[in-house]
Amino acid sequence: MPIHKGAMANFYDLFISIPDRSDVIHEILNYLSGHELSIVNIKINETRIDINGVLQITFKTVNDLETAEDLIKTHTSYDVYK
Repeated sequence: MPIHKGAMANFYDLFISIPDRSDVIHEILNYLSGHELSIVNIKINETRIDINGVLQITFKTVNDLETAEDLIKTHTSYDVYK
């Protein structure tokens, strides 16, 4: 679902429930690399120790979002939401 409407271009958010591990963001981005995805923004929505956080990745196109979702679901057991 687009998060911006109007004069600005639409962007598409993917939310990933990630464990509290130092290498998890690198792990996710590694799965996405090499697929020519246009990432607009990356944000960590939870930073408390010992609980899952939410990694928010914003994509330029819905196709990029769907490709990323498929890659993450294929390679991990993390919960993914649009």
